[in-house]
Amino acid sequence: MMVLSAPITRHRAGTSGASGERSYWMAMAFACLVFAITVAGFVSRPGPDGSVAVVVSPQGGERQLMQTLAASDAILVRQSRLSWLAIATPRRAISHGAFRSALRSAGALVLLHPAVLAGCFDDFPPTLADFRAQQRTS
Repeated sequence: MMVLSAPITRHRAGTSGASGERSYWMAMAFACLVFAITVAGFVSRPGPDGSVAVVVSPQGGERQLMQTLAASDAILVRQSRLSWLAIATPRRAISHGAFRSALRSAGALVLLHPAVLAGCFDDFPPTLADFRAQQRTS
């Protein structure tokens, strides 16, 4: 099987040399920035019940995770197989921004939408309603 290919060029019609190549890389950088902002916007949104996936330092482990949740007045919804990852929700009705700020100031490194880390949990997706129903039956 014979494959024919043409060389890939970055020059546009009407541009020459370095300025054409520079504008190409500027456009690529801008496209990557827009993509990153879009992904970050989705990833940082809370779950449907206001819950977030909380990531602390792996060296701190479960102890740091629990201290972070306690200091931010959060309820542990689901513990991960990884000792430094859990899903939490605010104990009282506060804005999502205030809850995220409290978690970050208490030591959380990363806060994500719970669905992003679905593979780190045994049975996902947890909801606050499921958690409360499980607590009533226990």
